[in-house]
Amino acid sequence: MNGDRVIQCNIRDITSRKIAESKLIQFQQDYLRNMYEMVDALTKVIVARDAYTYQHQIRVANLAVAIATEMNLPIYAVEGLKLAALIHDIGKISIPMEILVKPLALSSIEKEMLHGHVQAGYDMLKSVNFQWPIAQIIYQHHCRLDGSGYPNGLKNSDISFFARVAGIADSFDAMLSERPYTRSIKSPHKAVNELYDLRGKLFQSEMVEQFIQSVGIYPSGSLVELNTGEVGVVISVNNLKRLRPTLMLILDTEKKKMEKLTELSLEKTSADIFISHGVSTGTYDIDLNDLFI
Repeated sequence: MNGDRVIQCNIRDITSRKIAESKLIQFQQDYLRNMYEMVDALTKVIVARDAYTYQHQIRVANLAVAIATEMNLPIYAVEGLKLAALIHDIGKISIPMEILVKPLALSSIEKEMLHGHVQAGYDMLKSVNFQWPIAQIIYQHHCRLDGSGYPNGLKNSDISFFARVAGIADSFDAMLSERPYTRSIKSPHKAVNELYDLRGKLFQSEMVEQFIQSVGIYPSGSLVELNTGEVGVVISVNNLKRLRPTLMLILDTEKKKMEKLTELSLEKTSADIFISHGVSTGTYDIDLNDLFI
């Protein structure tokens, strides 16, 4: 103006937009909290009837979150997978208790009844308006890549992404659990090896490898023997150096119980000391339930 430079500024009141955005965020937080409250109510139904299934679902949820985090999934997807894992066996409330706690191997008819828990769980939740495919994950978490799973023999990409993740977490925990109708491997290290052997057959290869990255070659709780002869249990996984976790030593070089449990970080220890091999639970009369770690 009159040869002078003029800077024009437009000022707009965005208070209403900010209030709307804040309300939307609050709504999303309230919705997620309501979903967790609903899931919590369902899990209380389970724990009142079958404590094992309740604990199993919590462990599977933690494992599923570990895989999802390793895969860099968005938090929205991680939350949905966690919710599904927390109730993935909800259908077992329809299974007779005498089957769930039977001390002997199940008959073919009883196995068929047990397999029905995925359909029962799906039927219970299919009409619930979750933001995630919770019912589908419940229905498909026993499906396997080669079509050998149940209930409908789905294979490969016909199995939902989330169900494939949940299936790996569920199988890993089942391998470590004592149940009449499942074969317990007991050692987390051996369970990892079995999952690795099954990649590309029952489970998607990339997912298995990412699972192993998330839990480590020797997951927490694994019994291991050092080249020195000492035996310890893994209490912390080293995400950068998978073969150098932190241990709690429980047996000395002569396989005698240590008077005082000693923590040992292999990362901070000489490279001359290393894990020789994994040890099965029960070897050397070790009972992890007796350890307060």
